[in-house]
Amino acid sequence: MKKPAFLKITLLLSVILLSGHIFCPACQAALKAGCAKVNITPPIGIWLSGYSRRDRASDDIVDELYARAMVLDDGQNTIAIVCNDLVGIPLGITTEIRRIIQEKNRHS
Repeated sequence: MKKPAFLKITLLLSVILLSGHIFCPACQAALKAGCAKVNITPPIGIWLSGYSRRDRASDDIVDELYARAMVLDDGQNTIAIVCNDLVGIPLGITTEIRRIIQEKNRHS
């Protein structure tokens, strides 16, 4: 197939698919999204997890560590996906984070 004909067909299909999306009432629900990234690099001198044979605290920072979050909201449901550059998070911290989120949801 010649390149111009392929581009015309692709453009036509795109217009057809997008017009169906624009005029479909069920497809007009608004989805809000937000993202954030926070540097959580501990200071030099902290004992780090994941180094069982290491006999001293950290003495350098090679790569910074981050916590990243993405929140999606469709007006009825909200979901947060959180990713940390960590080996693990203690259950007590996870429980406290969930409690704070539930409390904020009750007040909003």
